[in-house]
Amino acid sequence: MVSGARRADIGREAALAIDEDRPIRVVVKDAAGDPVTMTGWTLEWGVVDNSDDTVLLTKTTSAGEITLATTDGTDDTAVITVDDPTFASIVRSASAGTYRHYLKRTDNTFEAFIVYGSIFIMRIK
Repeated sequence: MVSGARRADIGREAALAIDEDRPIRVVVKDAAGDPVTMTGWTLEWGVVDNSDDTVLLTKTTSAGEITLATTDGTDDTAVITVDDPTFASIVRSASAGTYRHYLKRTDNTFEAFIVYGSIFIMRIK
């Protein structure tokens, strides 16, 4: 069981670029640092505008945009598919810069934030 959400910033050193295809991997551990099995969980990852709290995009397991992988335990890693159109949509509605992101469990019987933090999205070209 995950105990409270943990902060995980994606800063300039690991920034995501517009026009880049790259997965975001989130390893989920409990308070003791042990891997948490997420088999069967429904997950949502989102990017939020800091200025007005608008959710700019979401990715979900139900849409096939988040898959589960194994890092330290069974199905303990959420792999979020990030591709060119994903960030192009953000830039059309806002601009490159720092936003907030979150990973949330959204099962019918259990809803909780797992990870939250800032995410820097940059323009290269």
